[in-house]
Amino acid sequence: MGRSILSIILGYLIVVAFVVGGEMALTALFPEAAPQPGELPDSAYLVYNLTSGFFCMVIGAYVTAVMAGRGAMKHAIGLATISIAMSMVSMVKYGQEQPIWYSVALMFMALPSALLGGFLRARQMQDPAPQLATSYQTTFVPRATGGARSFR
Repeated sequence: MGRSILSIILGYLIVVAFVVGGEMALTALFPEAAPQPGELPDSAYLVYNLTSGFFCMVIGAYVTAVMAGRGAMKHAIGLATISIAMSMVSMVKYGQEQPIWYSVALMFMALPSALLGGFLRARQMQDPAPQLATSYQTTFVPRATGGARSFR
């Protein structure tokens, strides 16, 4: 139980760290893209946030599933639940500063992206790891012409 809760919290913190890092990178590269205080953000900026948030949630859900060790999909859904709840808090707190479609999209994006991250981990756990060749195998083949033996 404790490991499950810790893995979901860690997954959420990873999502937040990647989202903030992506936003900082965007602002550093394109300072004119960042919304100015008191203005509504540009649609392109919001679409960037949604797109990067989707991939950040996939990574966070994958890490959550790895940390949990079992029940990858259940833990991914737990992370999505936390993300949806925080999106609702964001919608209430910043409702005047962002369009409603963005807040709704954040909520609806959380579950599919988290499920994708959980699915990737679950699939990885089902597939056996590829085996590397540890030695060169030789086969003994008798020659047809006489008593000498050869190896291939």
